[in-house]
Amino acid sequence: MISGFNIFIFFQIIINIIFLINFTKIASYVNIYDIPNKRKIHINPVPPLGGILFFINFIYIFCVSKISGIQVFYFNDIFIIFSSLIFILGLVDDKKNLNPFLKFLSLISIIVFHLILQNNFLINKFYLDFINFDVHLTYYQSFFFTTLCVLLFINASNLYDGINLQYSLYIFILFTYLIFKNDDLEIIKLLYLPLIFFIYLNLKSKCFLGDSGTLFISYLIAMIVISEHNNMKNLSISEIILLMILPGIDMLRLFVKRISNKKNPFLGDRNHIHHLLFDKFGLLKTNLILISLTTFPLIFLNFFNDHFVFILLGTIMIYFCILKFYKKM
Repeated sequence: MISGFNIFIFFQIIINIIFLINFTKIASYVNIYDIPNKRKIHINPVPPLGGILFFINFIYIFCVSKISGIQVFYFNDIFIIFSSLIFILGLVDDKKNLNPFLKFLSLISIIVFHLILQNNFLINKFYLDFINFDVHLTYYQSFFFTTLCVLLFINASNLYDGINLQYSLYIFILFTYLIFKNDDLEIIKLLYLPLIFFIYLNLKSKCFLGDSGTLFISYLIAMIVISEHNNMKNLSISEIILLMILPGIDMLRLFVKRISNKKNPFLGDRNHIHHLLFDKFGLLKTNLILISLTTFPLIFLNFFNDHFVFILLGTIMIYFCILKFYKKM
């Protein structure tokens, strides 16, 4: 007997196949292209429609879940509204190339208003397991800290999407680890499908995620991680730090370097770790190095949970050693 969930997935597959078959027509209709320049690696204009693919799947999952009663989506209508605003902001940026300050201000505004209306996403306490210390935050401390964390992760993710497969493979690692920690995250399982379709298009350099994709997906991941930490206690602070360390440390290094050189920290350049590695090693080796820097620390943490500090410091040290090695080549 065919279950309702199987029918759910069947029609989701059909939707993604239709998107794939009509991709060229959709790209022509939307008319948004990532134009090559001296900072970018690709040679020809590429439509950044990956965000649209994920958003279509996201809305499909929400609508069918709400109508059918199949429990695969545990966020409410308010979450849909604000995550949609994040997607629209990214889409407008892809189309109009928004002023960085205006984009940043808009992003903060959406996050703040969302947290005001849904304060269950506030991080009001967390346990620093590596030093055996509980941190309890007041409402205003919690509000500021949560806004800062979400904002930093979104910006770090946006900066980390630089070469083919890089961010999509990073998403794959995040999705897999989240399911490893909580097998009931059906929303994540269903988002594997558009991820696979996107990886296929991205591998062929036919499609990028665009800001609509990186902003939307990173916002979704940030809220799921917060929800898992607050409600299910499935994710420790140590795990969250290691999940997000690579985009985070690369963003921090770039911001410090740009500010010290009296440049706008939000203006892009080719000093990201993926650019530096790509120039020397090419696409495959670069992605293997970046995957290793994300996965191995998490694997080690699950075997040696009491040695988080050493794993974290080791990861940071390897990151800077790679940069040092690059400069000597």
